Amino acid sequence: MPSASHMILFCVYVALAIGAGAAAPTFFDAPPVLVGTVVFLACALAHEVWARRTNEARLIRSMRVMKAAYDRLQAPAAPHPPEGPPPPSTPAPTEPQPPSPPEPAERDRPAPAPEPPGMEPPKAVAAPRVEPAPPPPRPRDPAPPATERGEIALLQRLLATLRTTEDPGLRPEPGIEDADGGGAETGVGRGGLRVVGGSDRADGDGGVLDLVEQGLREDRVDLYLQPIVSLPQRKRRFFECYSRVRTENGGIIEPSDYLDLAKSAGLLTSIDNILLFRCLQLLGKLQRQDNGAVFFCNISAYTLADDGFVQDIVAYMERHRELSAKLVLEMAQPDLGDAPANLPDYLESLQAAGYRFSMDGVRDLDLDIQMMAEKGFRSVKIDAAILLELIQAGRGSVVRSLKQNLDHHGVDMIVERIESEKDLLELLDFNIDYGQGFLFGEPRPSKNPGAPERADGSG
Repeated sequence: MPSASHMILFCVYVALAIGAGAAAPTFFDAPPVLVGTVVFLACALAHEVWARRTNEARLIRSMRVMKAAYDRLQAPAAPHPPEGPPPPSTPAPTEPQPPSPPEPAERDRPAPAPEPPGMEPPKAVAAPRVEPAPPPPRPRDPAPPATERGEIALLQRLLATLRTTEDPGLRPEPGIEDADGGGAETGVGRGGLRVVGGSDRADGDGGVLDLVEQGLREDRVDLYLQPIVSLPQRKRRFFECYSRVRTENGGIIEPSDYLDLAKSAGLLTSIDNILLFRCLQLLGKLQRQDNGAVFFCNISAYTLADDGFVQDIVAYMERHRELSAKLVLEMAQPDLGDAPANLPDYLESLQAAGYRFSMDGVRDLDLDIQMMAEKGFRSVKIDAAILLELIQAGRGSVVRSLKQNLDHHGVDMIVERIESEKDLLELLDFNIDYGQGFLFGEPRPSKNPGAPERADGSG
């Protein structure tokens, strides 16, 4: 409706209100101003309702027109038949053919000449027999790519070391073990996992090692994943990987069952190396699913001391740079302090290939965080008990200062072994980035290497 019409109606409403106010003393015992105001407001309200409904009806009509136009545009155009009869097709010119001579009639053909006496009629000459061609040889299976052959060769060399009775230059370092078999954690992770299948433990020390060796040779290595969650949301952001050897009957051999035995037999380095390599291969299968999860994989002190294997594993990871976006290599603080002199060169090569590192098992909080960030370390793992001890002793400022320094250099703090809600509440006051522990989930087997639990927290 034009604005002029609204103004005219407004004036009409005002006139009605004035008239009602003037006539009010005659019919009502009410002040004229009150009666005029009520009449004007009633007219204005009715006009508002009428205007809104009119606008809605006009809008609906416009939308219907637009939808009909849109449907006409989206409808496929039907092909128009050509008007008039189709043009006659011009036959292709043909070359004149010479007339063929007429065939003689059957009676005009001469009879065959009689055979001379004493001669046999000529025999029909048989066509030479053509032997069928032999079937083409069956193509052999294509040879595996060079990278796959390299992996097979590396795994074969590792398996060949299982019967080595002595690992040169490797002796247990003080502090490598802790109560849960974890200080020198293998690529298989820390102890503490329960047996999830039937028990296949053999009698005697040699029997346990035989089970481990048999499981490794027959590729019975399972990947276990424990979530690392963001705090305080508790959303799953990363997973820590543990490798476990499975027996023929489905039982799980815990590291605590064979660590001491393997160490005394000089086989711990070989076992650690094989489990780390198999863990990387399983992560390669996970990587193909493109699920966005990031995995932490631990490298033990024994592996770091095996220079030959470190060279092989660095070469393997450089060939598989696609793993760098999903893999964080984890090394314990004591192991880095006692690492060989050439380890920084290997870490530099991996950093150039895009890999990131994490320091776990941190007990000495006097860290050179700037140097760690420059070397590619993007997170540190600290036991919850260490931080809680400082907080409960009134030294929370130490934790706060460490957290601020880590944030300044872009290094995340991951607090591990969080077991209770009470401990978590105390830690949340210090803006902890990530947490790990049985409170958020136990290590669980990845049933399908291509489908682990999602990292977004939705199980």
